[in-house]
Amino acid sequence: MDYGILYGAIVVERLRTFGGRLPDWRPHWERMQLGCRTLGIGPTCGAQDFGGALQRILDSNRNWEAIEPDVSLVAVATPGNPDDGLGECTLFIHLQQIPWARLHAWYHRGASLVSSSYATGAGTSWPAPIKVRNRLAYYLSDREASSDGKGRLGVLRTASGSVADTSVANLVMMSSEGNWVSPTPNSVMLGTSMRLCESLLADSHQFIRYQDVSFEELSHAREVILLGNTPCVWHVSEIDGKPIGDGTAGPNCQWLQKRWIEHCGFDWLSQGKDADHRTA
Repeated sequence: MDYGILYGAIVVERLRTFGGRLPDWRPHWERMQLGCRTLGIGPTCGAQDFGGALQRILDSNRNWEAIEPDVSLVAVATPGNPDDGLGECTLFIHLQQIPWARLHAWYHRGASLVSSSYATGAGTSWPAPIKVRNRLAYYLSDREASSDGKGRLGVLRTASGSVADTSVANLVMMSSEGNWVSPTPNSVMLGTSMRLCESLLADSHQFIRYQDVSFEELSHAREVILLGNTPCVWHVSEIDGKPIGDGTAGPNCQWLQKRWIEHCGFDWLSQGKDADHRTA
C-alpha cells in the first residue's frame, strides 16, 4: 500500500564515494528535504542523521567495497502507507555498483547523443527543482536512442520542444559564440553537479547563461559537456551522428574536469579510465 509503489510518489537522491569518502553529501540531503516538503512527505531525518546513515551503510559493506573501492548510494523517500497516516516518511538507502565499463567508454570516446521524441516531465508533471523516481521518459528516450545497440543516450525535450537533459546528466555547452550555455532551469531537473559546475566557474569569474536551447544550436556548439553525479564531467563526441568539435574532450571540458578533481581531492577521471574491468 505504500504510495511510492502505488503512485510512483518517490523522492530520490544518488551520490557516490570518491576514494571511499563522501565529500559532498549535504547538497543531496538539502534537495531531498525540498522534494519531501513538495510531496507532503514527513521529515526524513536531520542532516547529521542522514550523513550518519550513509556512513553506516558504507561501514557495513566494507567486504564488498574491498572489491569495489567506490560505490553509488541511492536514498529513496516515499509517503508511506495511507493506513498508517499518509505523509509518514518511508526512507531507505541502498548501495549500487558504479558502471565502470560505461564510464571508461565515456571518458575515452565521449558520449553519443540522439535527439529524442520524448519530453521530460520536469516543470510540467512535477516541479523542476526536485528529483523524483519517475524515469519513464528517460527510459523510453534511451531505448529509442540505443535501438541500434550502440549504447547512445537520448536527449529529452522540454514541453516547448527545446533541449532538456539526459537520463544520467545535465547538459552545458560552449556555444559557437564562446558562452557557457545550459537549458532553462524551470523546465529541467537541475542537478547538484550543475550547481557545483556553477560554483567552479564562478571561482574563475565565468558564468552560465540559462536559456532555451534548440537542437540546432546544440549541434553547432564548440563543446557539449555532460554533468552527472557518478561520472562527474565528460564530453559529448557527437549528436545525431554529427561530430562535436573533433570528437574529443575539448579544452573547456578538460579544464572543468581538472577543477572538479581538485574540488573532490581525488582523481576520479583516472580511476574511471582504468577501472573498466572491475566487477562486483
